[in-house]
Amino acid sequence: LANIVQRFGNRVREALMTASEAISNAVAEAEQNAMVR
Repeated sequence: LANIVQRFGNRVREALMTASEAISNAVAEAEQNAMVR
């Protein structure tokens, strides 16, 4: 059971890192677009 929980935790952490990276990229793009206008 501990292995399953640990594996699930690693997946969640990876997903969160990927999501936060995507969000920060989107924010950076939005800021650049705002500056261009």
